[in-house]
Amino acid sequence: MAKDKDEFLWILEELENTTHCSRSVLLLVDLNGKKEPFTDPIDADDAARYAVVKHNFPDPTVIEVNNTLYAFATRSGANASLHVQVARSALEDVSFWTLSEGYDALPILPSWVKSPGDAAVWAPQVNQRDDGMFVMLFSALHSEHTNKHCLGIATILEVIGPYTATSQEPLVCHFELGGIIDPTFLVDPTSNTSYIVYKNDGNAIGSGGACSNSNWPNTPTTFQYDILTSNLTESALTSNNGSQAINTVNNSTIFLHNDCSDGSTIESPFIVHHAYHHHKSGKTKHAYHLLYNSGCFVDSSYRIEHIPCLLNDTITHFTECPWQELKNSVGSTLLESASYAQPDNDGKGDAVLFAPGGPAVSPDGRYLIFHADVVEGWNAGAMKRDAGEVDLEGERWRMRAMFVAEMEYEYDWGKEGEETMQTGLRVKRLVVPSN
Repeated sequence: MAKDKDEFLWILEELENTTHCSRSVLLLVDLNGKKEPFTDPIDADDAARYAVVKHNFPDPTVIEVNNTLYAFATRSGANASLHVQVARSALEDVSFWTLSEGYDALPILPSWVKSPGDAAVWAPQVNQRDDGMFVMLFSALHSEHTNKHCLGIATILEVIGPYTATSQEPLVCHFELGGIIDPTFLVDPTSNTSYIVYKNDGNAIGSGGACSNSNWPNTPTTFQYDILTSNLTESALTSNNGSQAINTVNNSTIFLHNDCSDGSTIESPFIVHHAYHHHKSGKTKHAYHLLYNSGCFVDSSYRIEHIPCLLNDTITHFTECPWQELKNSVGSTLLESASYAQPDNDGKGDAVLFAPGGPAVSPDGRYLIFHADVVEGWNAGAMKRDAGEVDLEGERWRMRAMFVAEMEYEYDWGKEGEETMQTGLRVKRLVVPSN
């Protein structure tokens, strides 16, 4: 941990030495070329038009089992005692999703979690091992550090749950870095190694301002990975004494930190491996794509960013990617608060997204799953624009509905010996909901 803390302090010193921080102004973008300032409020019907889960369903991640996609999401804003939400869709028709209303995939929390009150169970992700066991990562507030999150792990033989914590102790915490949120699994096919990737939540320490961390220089928010002791898909991960299903090797590594272009935070890291096949030569090239959020989640600065990393003779797996350098050279915004023209939209019109976040990708790499702000009761007329989940009257709360977008992967093969990654991936269109 000393290594992590020293690196964290070095990042803070680097940020403090930044004397000027220019921040971009997000615009409402007409893909035909016209740009207009994005203003509040926007029409809630426009914001909800492409939502496939028209309920508060933040930070969705998905797993495919028997041709069915299961989405798991952050606890309900209206009912904090419902810790992990679940929705499902047939793989052949991702336009129709069914929310298991009132069902909790993690009903009993381990003793290390804050109680009583809202444990703020955030951003669960589920993966499956070769032995059939399903493993859930989640973050929750710690009982002794009630403004900071730790990571927990739970298992079950049925994907829908209910999941049971494998230990009464957290998997990992990093309190000195602000705690941990937004965990994801990465099983790296190039090295056959498993990792957990997550955010060190500097916001919980904070410099003040929007999202508690927008005053400059702000507290570092960082992405970190831990190597697991064995591949997630191997049954050897199950301990004989039942105390903990996964242990981490003591080599935690910070691989990306926020800078002034990000505003208050970076969060929700998700790493995708993709193989590019040349249809004529038969060549295959590999790349990793890091998707994540920048900006403050309570305003229009919140957006989904993308960094591609092309594998070559010197970069052979994701831990060797120079992510900070790539962020500055080839990083780009994938989705932001904007209006997007949609092909083949069945008369639905342009898609309006406000504060898109929580990016995840389906196991086949075809779909981006994410949330964006809408309002309960689609005719409410304006979005709730504060940090609270419930307003004073209790009449409505911030609604972050789930959206699905179809992805396109692009590779510029160039001339022989001069292949270079260009766009990497982009959003082709939003899926038109049928429900």
